[in-house]
Amino acid sequence: MQFLENKATTVTSWETFKFNNEPNKTITSTSCLEESCSQGSSKRLKLSVPIDNVATSALVNRLKKVLNKAGLERLISFPIVHCPESFGVILKAADRVNNVGKVILGWKVVYSGDTRPCSKTIEATQGDTILMHEATFEDGMAREAIAKNHSTTKEAIDVGNSAAAYQIVLTKKLRLGDDILVMLV
Repeated sequence: MQFLENKATTVTSWETFKFNNEPNKTITSTSCLEESCSQGSSKRLKLSVPIDNVATSALVNRLKKVLNKAGLERLISFPIVHCPESFGVILKAADRVNNVGKVILGWKVVYSGDTRPCSKTIEATQGDTILMHEATFEDGMAREAIAKNHSTTKEAIDVGNSAAAYQIVLTKKLRLGDDILVMLV
């Protein structure tokens, strides 16, 4: 098993690896999250991530091959409002042709991870088949959600509706002693 950091699969990183394979080049992707938070946040987060092209290039190429074999077009990470280096993920299936020659459009799933509602998630979800969004806090607990950089149920649904997602799946973390259980609602 090998690990590839999310910062290596952002749109900027994919484009840079696609057009620039210079071995000694370092990619820096900067995205200021304070402008993308639509409902407030307990922290203003700035993401500035250098990506070593040499160390990451081979892993990115392997990921491309794995995605292709699985019938997937892309896997893209995007910054979210939670803590530094937090990302959501877009997974897009490639279009395919059925046995009668009809093109079947690929599906798209966006997983937010823990986050405050933010424009980056809405942007990533445009044209989405399924949005899986964290909804840790009930609607009456907005203050707690803001303090912990999470979302309420209503906020998560509003994100999906703003992006016109076909389906919204809400996730909720429950703590059972020392264990954390993620529920799909």
